[in-house]
Amino acid sequence: MIKTLAKKLLPKAAWQVLRSKKIDQMIKTYENEIREGNYGGHELKVSIEDPLSKGWYGNDWGRPKEIEELSQSRLKPGAKVFDLGAHQSVVAMMLVKEVGPEGEVLAIEANKHNFEVSCRNRDLNKLNNLNVVHCAVGASDGEIEMSDDLNGAVKNGGTTTLSTTVKALTINTLIDTYFTPDVIFMDIEGFEVLALPAANKALELQADWFIEVHGPDLIGRFGGTVEEVLNFFSPEKYNISIGTDNVDFHPYQSDSELLKDRFYMIATKK
Repeated sequence: MIKTLAKKLLPKAAWQVLRSKKIDQMIKTYENEIREGNYGGHELKVSIEDPLSKGWYGNDWGRPKEIEELSQSRLKPGAKVFDLGAHQSVVAMMLVKEVGPEGEVLAIEANKHNFEVSCRNRDLNKLNNLNVVHCAVGASDGEIEMSDDLNGAVKNGGTTTLSTTVKALTINTLIDTYFTPDVIFMDIEGFEVLALPAANKALELQADWFIEVHGPDLIGRFGGTVEEVLNFFSPEKYNISIGTDNVDFHPYQSDSELLKDRFYMIATKK
């Protein structure tokens, strides 16, 4: 009730400052723990340093359906993988285990706190072939405004939190700077519609993709549509399947009810 009243009475800018400070204080006072558990069939150590990561990583994970699906294609020992929007790199660590010591994973994370936890997670598990980079996936190279939430996102007109300016690199630039990926995982909170036009190198080489497509509402805040995201993946070149947490992956149909909300997409080379 006090929170609701404060939001009504305080100017928007003042409320944003208070909320940002609350998040900072939450991180500083959180009682960190190192959890050892099974994540996707792999024994990993995970540093739990905030309530969101506790909720997401505080229990064992089964093998994610997208990893199971892509392991039938190019996600194999020796593969090179991008994890774009890696949060605290728990999935990236699972991907390292999938590709083995001869493979390589590049984890991109824009939120500074999540980037720092990612580095600690990598070091805890001695994963020398996991490279964690502090930047955002951009529509162009330069800088971009990211929200200060624990699960960071590119700031847009619908974002109510304060923002931080971070370095931004396109997927094309990441390829030029690091390596050409066999597989790309992408979860960038609706910005996928603006990131994909600058990913033509990966699309032309037909890397395998897993994208968390954030649905019409969130993608619409960046001026795009779900159909625009899907149109980057030509059915002549890619096998496309979609699913959700509760729906197994199945061949994409343009009239699917799943397209009305957040869903997962896998595109593999034909």
